[in-house]
Amino acid sequence: MDKIVYKGAFFTVNAGPFLDSGKISDPSGYFGSPKWLWDTGLQTKIRVLGSFEFVLGYGKNLRSGDNSFYTTVSR
Repeated sequence: MDKIVYKGAFFTVNAGPFLDSGKISDPSGYFGSPKWLWDTGLQTKIRVLGSFEFVLGYGKNLRSGDNSFYTTVSR
């Protein structure tokens, strides 16, 4: 569901929402969560020369309200 924000000769910028869910388990019981975890947020993808892609994301945990910021680079 990304929307093209800018498309130029050297780079393209896409942005869109995301929804992430998961469950963490640990057989010892020391780590993990008994409930499913849900995060929502916004991510921006910057593709340079059609080759490298930088992803910048900002998310919010729907249960605790904690914020997170992440980046990735792919080729």
